[in-house]
Amino acid sequence: MDNESLKAKIAALEQKIDDLRQQQGAGNNSGVQEDLKRLADKIVQVDQKRQEDKQAISEEIRKTIGGLERTLAGAGPSARLPPPKAPPETETPATGSDISYTIKEGDSLSVIVKAYNADFKSKGWKTITLKVAMDANPNVDWNRLHIGQKIIIPRPAGQ
Repeated sequence: MDNESLKAKIAALEQKIDDLRQQQGAGNNSGVQEDLKRLADKIVQVDQKRQEDKQAISEEIRKTIGGLERTLAGAGPSARLPPPKAPPETETPATGSDISYTIKEGDSLSVIVKAYNADFKSKGWKTITLKVAMDANPNVDWNRLHIGQKIIIPRPAGQ
């Protein structure tokens, strides 16, 4: 009788397990599986679109490079690099009392004015400011001095 009772209990537990399996298969699990399938389909679609975009961009780049090559080939070698430009004429003619100075390597306006001011002081003269030197050379681009360029250093007033 104990065996029969245990067999009945085991059969009841097996039935409950089967019921739970059916509920799990028919319930949330199928919804999750459907969501995963939709997600996988979307990933495939995005990847296909990415590949199409990549091919379209590559083709556009090839066309642009081809057009540039044709343009450069038709223009000849001179079109590849523009000829070097000579710096604009920036010399200011010296007047009788002004000093003409030729730019050397490493020169800047402040270095030049400082050197001349030291000379002026040694002679007992007044000094000049950077502004006075700049005003005496209105056509000079002080950010682009070049070796050999001539500038004017004005003599201090009253000298």
